[in-house]
Amino acid sequence: MTLCSWIVGTCVCACAAGCAGTDSDRVATASNAADASRLEPRTVEHVPAANVAVAERRASPAASRESEERFAVTRQVTALERSIELYGQFIARAGDDPRYAEAVERSRGRIEDARTTICFLLDKPCDGDASR
Repeated sequence: MTLCSWIVGTCVCACAAGCAGTDSDRVATASNAADASRLEPRTVEHVPAANVAVAERRASPAASRESEERFAVTRQVTALERSIELYGQFIARAGDDPRYAEAVERSRGRIEDARTTICFLLDKPCDGDASR
């Protein structure tokens, strides 16, 4: 039984006893909970194993490699190029329909942002059609 479950059980019992018992019963139960917290110090054993495993995985060299791969420039550029392609398809499908005029303008702006970001990631000048 962990300290937390013991305290919760004690509080539930205290509430039940408090409804049917006297003030001295409630005070005795509260003092028992305080005594137990002094007697059972929190140790590493009380930390769930899952939390320890997550912390160890984050600190491992493999995790840093995964993080580096996740943020690799080639991966980001590929995702940005795909987004440019999808925005272009939307613009083509929307055509001149006035219902989509605002969305088309936002898409064009996002395409330009993506192109500028690609230029930045590849560390090359972004002059008009050079990134297309």
